[in-house]
Amino acid sequence: RYGVTFFDPETALKEDAAVDSGEELNEPTQPEIDPTLSMDLLRAVHGGKLETVRDLLARGANPNADFRGWTALMYGAWFGHFDVVDSLLKSGADASVKLKGWDAAALAKYNKHSDVVELLEDFTGVRAVVPAVRSRSAGPPAP
Repeated sequence: RYGVTFFDPETALKEDAAVDSGEELNEPTQPEIDPTLSMDLLRAVHGGKLETVRDLLARGANPNADFRGWTALMYGAWFGHFDVVDSLLKSGADASVKLKGWDAAALAKYNKHSDVVELLEDFTGVRAVVPAVRSRSAGPPAP
């Protein structure tokens, strides 16, 4: 027995062009942002609950959710939750967001979470710098 496979030549040509240009085929899509999950995400990040963070991100929680200016990434960096920070970055968290001159990398560096600092520096290509003005004496507000 012989089988016959039919294919759409236009689709095949587009796939060949994508491969030649280095594009990813079947790239995973991010879920639509669900703003109702923001506080749950912030609480999970604050508590270092990795599996909950991953679940919420998969369900559409905004990786850039914030509470009083503190982003989810800032919370993860402040508390040194390496895997949580990594998941947030992979989900599109913006590591350049600053609050009174402090970004996530500076917060991690201030609290001596060197593994998180290295992760953020590698991700952004920017060296972590703790601001000269030490306005960050108190920790973040609990979400």
